[in-house]
Amino acid sequence: MAMLEAQVRRVTYPGGRVAVENVHVSLEPGEVLLVVGPSGSGKSTLLKTIAGVIPFIEDAHLHGSILVHGESIEGLPPGRRPVAYMPQDPSELALGDYGAEILLLYGAKPRLEVEELLERRVSEMSSGQLQRLLLSAVLGQGRSIVLLDEPLANLDVYSSSLAYRTVKEVAGEGGSVIVAEHRVSKLAGLADKILVLGKDGRPVYYGKNVEGGLRIAEDIGVRPADATGEQVEIDVSCKSVSGWKDAVAGLENVYAGYEGRAVLKGLSFICPRGAMVAVIGPNGSGKTTMLRLLAGVAKPWRGRVYYAWGRWDWRMIGYAPASPWLSFLEDTVFDEVAVAARRAGSSSFREDALEVLKLLGLQEYLGEKPWRLSGGEMVRLAVARAVVKKPRLLLLDEPLRGQDRRSAEVVLEAARLVARSGGCSVVVTHDLEFLREFDLIYRVDRGCYMVG
Repeated sequence: MAMLEAQVRRVTYPGGRVAVENVHVSLEPGEVLLVVGPSGSGKSTLLKTIAGVIPFIEDAHLHGSILVHGESIEGLPPGRRPVAYMPQDPSELALGDYGAEILLLYGAKPRLEVEELLERRVSEMSSGQLQRLLLSAVLGQGRSIVLLDEPLANLDVYSSSLAYRTVKEVAGEGGSVIVAEHRVSKLAGLADKILVLGKDGRPVYYGKNVEGGLRIAEDIGVRPADATGEQVEIDVSCKSVSGWKDAVAGLENVYAGYEGRAVLKGLSFICPRGAMVAVIGPNGSGKTTMLRLLAGVAKPWRGRVYYAWGRWDWRMIGYAPASPWLSFLEDTVFDEVAVAARRAGSSSFREDALEVLKLLGLQEYLGEKPWRLSGGEMVRLAVARAVVKKPRLLLLDEPLRGQDRRSAEVVLEAARLVARSGGCSVVVTHDLEFLREFDLIYRVDRGCYMVG
């Protein structure tokens, strides 16, 4: 008898939108299922349905059945199901103030290296550190079924390798694991089965031929499994950026951190006019802190933040934070972007909003509520809201997570537009496969440019 049998005929959201249709998955103990598909294809919806988030927390309706060891679990709320689940935004699980408190509340034995995070406040953790902590908690709950939605999205190379090893251990102990992921090159070797979902939420392929399934997935826009960029190590000497003139903005000898703990120590950075800059570095090295300083939402303890236009001006800066869904204020996707354009002074804000939403592949969702988009679509909405202001300085924190190949390309094209217009775009990323698209690469833990 299968450990998990999920027969999902249809999952519908209010208004009748069908997110997943005609999906049937079956997992034996110890099997790993990799779920792939374009952004917005229903991967997260499928995992939420099996976990019980749908319908108990999120307003949607399941037509179908979910069996564990042959017994139905549709009537059980999330906490009572034999399922451990990590959502796309791990902060949803951050129920305590400190790392140790989170592990205690989940009754979890740590499965990843998290010792340095146990006495640290959640508010002081980077998105990658928080993801590692919560992934450790989810994998350490000892549930027979584990569901992981984009578990590598915010992890650096080292933490990704830890996650890979630990998922393999859980499966070796008899756990059934379902992983939805865009960075398939990191996890393809783990999978016993693969489910490929099309843009319409219907299965394009399901079976044990993982290699064949990945070829089919690549044909519909999923990132290639052999993306060599994932293995890139930026381990060269610092480079000069003297060839780039006229800084749009920069940091000069800044010190910054949280509650007395320094994250940046004497860091200097320039964002040259016309450049698109990738910011990379290990989890917790200060990438997000650096962006927050440039955005003006945090102040340095010492040092200087400067702008070519003089004093800080919100109209000159477009900023998409790591968890943009927390900042959505309007009722529709269109209004979220149009209101930002109008407040920035555009006389053609409606036309500007439509143009940017079309560029980022969101024109089909103009009347949709922002929080009903997929995780990747919400990230692109935040990018649209930042770009539509036509800023001189564009700051994007992990905008490539949750994106298929084409969606990642359009995000980078939006960033390129700002650079081409004489501004500067700064993109924090762990997606090393896209580094070739940038003019400059800044390694924040070394405090210097690695390519210039």
